[in-house]
Amino acid sequence: MKKGYKLPGISLLVLGLVLYILDQTLAPKYIAEYAAGSKEITPAIINFIFGELGVGAIVIVSVCLGGAYLVFGDLVSSLLSEKISDSIDSITKSVDDGFKNMSDTLLTGVVNLETDIILSWIRHGKATLEDYKEIGILSLAKHYGDHAEGVGGYLDYVTTQFLDKSMPKESVYRQGYRATVNIKKIPVSAYTRWSEVKRYELVTHGVGIKHNVKSLSIFPCEKDNLLEEMNNLDIKLEIEGEDPILVNKENQKDIIQKIISKNKYKSEDGCVFAYYEKPFLKIAIEKEIILNKMNTKISITEESVLSPEDNSYILSLPEPVKSFNFNFSSSEDYVIETVSVGPSRYYRNADENVDIKGWPGNERMVSIDIEKWVLPGIALTLLWRDSPDPQAPENKRA
Repeated sequence: MKKGYKLPGISLLVLGLVLYILDQTLAPKYIAEYAAGSKEITPAIINFIFGELGVGAIVIVSVCLGGAYLVFGDLVSSLLSEKISDSIDSITKSVDDGFKNMSDTLLTGVVNLETDIILSWIRHGKATLEDYKEIGILSLAKHYGDHAEGVGGYLDYVTTQFLDKSMPKESVYRQGYRATVNIKKIPVSAYTRWSEVKRYELVTHGVGIKHNVKSLSIFPCEKDNLLEEMNNLDIKLEIEGEDPILVNKENQKDIIQKIISKNKYKSEDGCVFAYYEKPFLKIAIEKEIILNKMNTKISITEESVLSPEDNSYILSLPEPVKSFNFNFSSSEDYVIETVSVGPSRYYRNADENVDIKGWPGNERMVSIDIEKWVLPGIALTLLWRDSPDPQAPENKRA
């Protein structure tokens, strides 16, 4: 106990001792003289205390209080000064720091917070973005197990390489993706007519977001026969609020001239690029747009031809997609050989989330519906082959 805290206890003991001495010596004499009338001034208060109330009770109370304070003073002062002071200092320091490192505060037990308080603190936006990210990763790691902790692990990779790209407010995803593909054999030719239509909406929660809309088409052709081959090509990119971008008979003359002379072409507006790498002509359309609203409609239509060796289709998605539908059909000249759907491999309940109709029961049609999300990357691959010749001996009925 600090030295100053003993004074009240000692004072009470001294008071009790003084009162006891007075009670045993001066008080009886004074009261007797007062009763005989020898005192002119009546000390009513002293008379009351020593005569009527009795100093014994006061002595006992003073001595007990003084002794108790001296005995228990150390405990009381410790509780009221040191312990409470330490607690106040800890709380004050936490407040002053502003919970700059919430995870360390919780882990070291400086503050015992209930789950509801932590969730409320997060919901009301009282931390920095980095704080939220650290808390989120740590929480998930504790949920899945200690093996998920640490830089370079799968959780860290998904967060930094995938979520950090596709989750910010300024990011973009696709919604209501609908793709339809049809193939059919061109009469008296080895080539295949290709028809594809893709429609979807670009969705963002930001304003003034820059985004590139891209389309790439590759089809076989001979450089010396570009004029005839280009007649089979028709591409149209439509962006809501923008003029459509076309590659067709109207501008094929400029493309052909540049391809013949330089093997490459670039439109005046910088949106259409063409490259010739024998035996394929590659045409790319790229348009940078500014997204100032939440939803923007996109439509891409392509009519072209495929070489006899081209018998596969790979759909790769650069952004996440919410609600996906794909339909493929062919003429009697082809049958579907294989269909592989990416989400069927990573969905935990694939049968409930991925609906495949048609193939393999129908060899010329397949429809794929995914109501929820499709992650960026390869969404599906599809292979086809020529239909069996019914006149071949192995296909004739016995």
